[in-house]
Amino acid sequence: MHLTRPDGYAEMVVRQRRRSQEPKTDTERTEYSETIIEENLALETEGYLYHPGLFEFALSGLFGWVQHSAEDIAGDQRQTSSDDGTVREYSLQGEILKRRDIRGFVRARRDRSLEPRPFQSSLETTTTDYGAVWRYVHDKTPTSLRFDYTEVHFDPLGDLEEDHRRKNTGILFQTEYRFSSHSVLSLDYKHETVEEEPRARDYDADEVRLKHRWEFGRGFGSWLETDVNYRNQRGFLDLERFRWRQNLRLQHTDRLRSRYRFEMLDRTRGSLTDLEPIGERAYSLFGSLEHRLYDNLVSQFSASGLTQDFDTGAQIDRLGTQATFNYRRTNPWGMLLGDYSFHVNAEDRVGPYQAAERFDEAHIFSEPDPVVLTEPRVDISSIVIRDDDRITVYLETQDFTVHKIGDRVEIHRVPTGRIADGQTVLIDYLVQIGGTYRLTTVGQMFSLRQRFDMGLSPYYRLRWQHQRLSADNRAGITPEDISDHVFGLEFRRGPLTLTGEFQTRYSNITPLDSIRVAVDYNRRFRFGATGTLRARWMETTYGAPNDRESTFYSAEGRLRYPISRGLLVEGAALYHSEEDSLSGSDDGVDLDLSLEWLIRDIEVRVTYEYGRYNDDFADSETSALYIQVRRNF
Repeated sequence: MHLTRPDGYAEMVVRQRRRSQEPKTDTERTEYSETIIEENLALETEGYLYHPGLFEFALSGLFGWVQHSAEDIAGDQRQTSSDDGTVREYSLQGEILKRRDIRGFVRARRDRSLEPRPFQSSLETTTTDYGAVWRYVHDKTPTSLRFDYTEVHFDPLGDLEEDHRRKNTGILFQTEYRFSSHSVLSLDYKHETVEEEPRARDYDADEVRLKHRWEFGRGFGSWLETDVNYRNQRGFLDLERFRWRQNLRLQHTDRLRSRYRFEMLDRTRGSLTDLEPIGERAYSLFGSLEHRLYDNLVSQFSASGLTQDFDTGAQIDRLGTQATFNYRRTNPWGMLLGDYSFHVNAEDRVGPYQAAERFDEAHIFSEPDPVVLTEPRVDISSIVIRDDDRITVYLETQDFTVHKIGDRVEIHRVPTGRIADGQTVLIDYLVQIGGTYRLTTVGQMFSLRQRFDMGLSPYYRLRWQHQRLSADNRAGITPEDISDHVFGLEFRRGPLTLTGEFQTRYSNITPLDSIRVAVDYNRRFRFGATGTLRARWMETTYGAPNDRESTFYSAEGRLRYPISRGLLVEGAALYHSEEDSLSGSDDGVDLDLSLEWLIRDIEVRVTYEYGRYNDDFADSETSALYIQVRRNF
């Protein structure tokens, strides 16, 4: 065995977090603090066994000690906890017979991360991953066989939450037969096993996929693709699915091309609760024609159809057509851009109602906008929201609020709750499918923008929609007529961008008038620093039935200053404020300061974060300190 000289480092890491919440109601004051200290030694090397062509590998490991202490105070109740343990991380990646037609790859990896969470203890995530790949390299029939095993352990460092584990085991076989470079037949087989604790979401699944792609025509710009897929899943959620897809692309001329798609689906899906399994058979057709009449004008026409039959007797038929035009033209003042689209959709539903589940539906909270569930007939009492690790279950009123407007559901984040701005969450809920009605939608969209060479860009956007509903059983469905106008002006000059918009939207469900102003400034200074300033102001008035007024303001500044070759300082400040006649007022400030100092083989990193939030229910304060000292060798 041959090994290169090992590299590595020794480090000490200190993390400290504090948060407090002073309620403005009769509830108790809460405080939480935690300190985490780590001492680690890391080594890494490369080498080979007997000969580089036999087995070549890269090996690394990290070993250390970690200590955690926490204090949780709620009113007169005080709870303290502390523990310590070891840190073990490693990584092995190796390639076997890398110059042969038959070669292999192996890997073994374990890593650990600590994730701070708003108003909660930090989350320690340990991932253990093993895998091997056998590959046959051949011009005619390349083949591979892959094995993967991954175990993820989620350990909240506080004592109030239990550990979670998730195990994934998978086998993937892939092979191809290449009749020619433009005709390829491929076969995939996949088996996977998933286990979760303590949530009983275990299942086994087998999936087979057969696919053929044939390229033809001038320059082989046209192709026909056949894709057949079968999946059988058993466990917490039974699923049996057969899907057949046909895709055709025709390149008629350099300026004219068309696409066609056919799909057949036969699916039976079980339930997480006591609901009856849902059997569905669906057929869909889609076709589009794209024509570049001139270099500055592109038109596209499309039509689609879908029919779904359910075992309960419910049937859904959808027909739609759309035309779009995109125009770009240079003129003596700059460039003129115009877009127009027109669409007609018809949806027919017949049959009895049946409850259906939506689970692990991913959404992102982005201030000041809410998360919107557009499914009709959502049972708002069934809404459950978790973080994307499926560990934390968020609470209504404390972490989020739900508002039903017409047939749509809005979910608003509570700023002082445990959901952070920009965070991805998973949402489960129940909907009712079925009913007997016909919903016809006619809509058009138009936009026009003139970009002047001097940096000014006035623009206009229109969205118009008319819906008509004829129904025998229309519970939960509200047709919406919309006439939405946006007038805007943008100015760009060097590092400065100014934007102003006025929006007026007529709607029988969500009418509004809104004014938006934004300022962006980016500057690189002569002494090497870079700075960014951003400001946003928005005032929105919602008409009946919402009857709500909202004003949102935010200002942000960032500075990055490399003082010397080895010393870097960064700082950021963010202030935001919102006044809402429905949910009340809130404001907050975030401050970040970081320093990175490189002194030969020594690295020093210090980060400090501070946040203060205030709303009608509580005053909240958070702080975090991170110190890392590392010696490389």
